[in-house]
Amino acid sequence: MQYPRVMAFRVDLNLPRDVGLSDYADTNTVISRFIESLCSKIEYHRTQLREQKRDTRDCKVRYAWAREVGERGRSHYHLVILLNHDAYHRPGRLQSTRRNLVSRLEEAWASALGLSVHQVQGLVNITGNATYRIYRDVPGGKVDELPELFRRSSYLCKSATKSYGDRQRGFDTSRG
Repeated sequence: MQYPRVMAFRVDLNLPRDVGLSDYADTNTVISRFIESLCSKIEYHRTQLREQKRDTRDCKVRYAWAREVGERGRSHYHLVILLNHDAYHRPGRLQSTRRNLVSRLEEAWASALGLSVHQVQGLVNITGNATYRIYRDVPGGKVDELPELFRRSSYLCKSATKSYGDRQRGFDTSRG
């Protein structure tokens, strides 16, 4: 583990139904673009905080994602995102007027799809009870939630809605 304390959360990314999308929307290019955009947004936020001398903690985005195809043939993604808990404590609220991780997720998804943030509202879903904290050394009284995160993340491995034979990767993780 790179950080002594990690905050992990589950998020689902759906493609819009009533919007014309680019050719790459049904390929893994869209999730690559999402990850790249999210990493850039996190780095920019951390740089802003350092410049304001408010917070100097680093935060590299770690992730695992699974691509699934729903009943109507539309791809969607399930992700587990892991961040430095000392930099980010929670994803935030979906309806919040403050800029938080949720708003950065929506901005990154909009960017990946080539749409406005307004057009992706409702397509980024943080599942209920989706946040977990993992500590390298569990101090007295703190509960390590790694076993529960592992159980919850195993959802990414279900085979029922995976797409095979379409030359698209169905699962990937961050490296390094």
